[in-house]
Amino acid sequence: MGGREEQIDSSAFRGDATNNFRMAARNVHLQTRHFYNDMMTDVGANIFPVMVLADADEGVPGGVGGMITVYSRNLSIQRVVPTPPSYELLKNLSHMSVGVFTVVSPWFRCPGALEDTKLKVFLEKVKHALKASRVAGVDIEKKLFDTAVAMYKIVEHHLEKWILQGSCTIEEYEAYAAEMNQYVPENIIEASAIQVSALYPELKRIKQEMGEEWEKLYVCIPTVWPVAGVMTICIQFK
Repeated sequence: MGGREEQIDSSAFRGDATNNFRMAARNVHLQTRHFYNDMMTDVGANIFPVMVLADADEGVPGGVGGMITVYSRNLSIQRVVPTPPSYELLKNLSHMSVGVFTVVSPWFRCPGALEDTKLKVFLEKVKHALKASRVAGVDIEKKLFDTAVAMYKIVEHHLEKWILQGSCTIEEYEAYAAEMNQYVPENIIEASAIQVSALYPELKRIKQEMGEEWEKLYVCIPTVWPVAGVMTICIQFK
């Protein structure tokens, strides 16, 4: 993708202080676009049969990419969450670096203009997770539990610092990401192994149940990319 400077430019889309002000004014209008997105989500295109690989529903133990939902031509819906809660925790922990990046990177060219509203919201969630970790009786494998607490503390430390000073430079973010990367690669490897072991038998079962309809199946993977604001991309392939 190019050198470090080009990568900063690609993410620091808010530019200098002048452009940042213009974008802040534009954001007032963007709420209307969110209304458009809501409408498109509600109306949607009906493609059958289609399999959606996405997050588990709220309150359902599973995880990010851990739920299979099959919408059949006869309008029946089959939903399976084969992944265990440990998979969800591993993926959630590993996503924190990217999550923070999407909040602070727009201001890399004008760090003093950092808007800390989202950081404060995220920090509150992290503090609540740390508080929950201190409640007696948490039954999670020790290595995973210790990793989670360590990563939450890293996030807490850096977010508190950035909020207090009212800025976050690219160098400060890189230092934060380096600390997090002590844990992320191993988390992803373990999560991938869990996901494959859990999903593959279910996919084989669904294929057998669908018979000839399997050859007509579309697969939909909802993803979010931090490009020029928030753009939701739905990747479909047959």
